[in-house]
Amino acid sequence: MRDARSAYIDERLARAAVAAMGPERCLYGTDSPYGFHVEDGSYDYGEIRRWVERLPVSSTARERIFADNFRAILAAAGVTE
Repeated sequence: MRDARSAYIDERLARAAVAAMGPERCLYGTDSPYGFHVEDGSYDYGEIRRWVERLPVSSTARERIFADNFRAILAAAGVTE
């Protein structure tokens, strides 16, 4: 089994951040190119994504963290998709 920790954050800390700030103020991201190595030498960011997927929040809140909050930032900056 892989080690499910980042050098800077783990699932417990991610949960605490979302609980403290609310999903409307959080963004999903990774510390790429760092991550969990897989057998072929590449990186697997799925474990970090699963931290967000396991959060005890609604699917709408989860989508905000994964994409909608970032879209709102872009829109506020006048950037369109």
